Amino acid sequence: MYLFPYGWKVQGPATEESGLFVIKLVGLFFIVTIAFDVILAWFIDSLDVGNNITVSIFIISLVTIAACIFAIARQPQIRCDLKFKAPGVPFVPAFAIIINIYLIFRLSILTLRTAN
Repeated sequence: MYLFPYGWKVQGPATEESGLFVIKLVGLFFIVTIAFDVILAWFIDSLDVGNNITVSIFIISLVTIAACIFAIARQPQIRCDLKFKAPGVPFVPAFAIIINIYLIFRLSILTLRTAN
């Protein structure tokens, strides 16, 4: 069963070029996710008020996150027998990353300071 039928996925085997492309997309995903979670954690009041800059950054980051996830999902994967496989790659791990970074930003600074 394929997530994207009808030729949506990139055809062919996984190559070094497709791997580098995914690495760049993951880097972009992390940067945009941090911006997205900062807005959710610290500037949620600006979203409620309707601050145009905050709302536009929020929407752009949300669209960019979705585009990165779907672009990563389109790339070919190496088909080998692994002892452990993550479910729902890349959707479930990406959602977990977004939630965990948000939760880290919601922690008190005193909690983060005592972790050292």
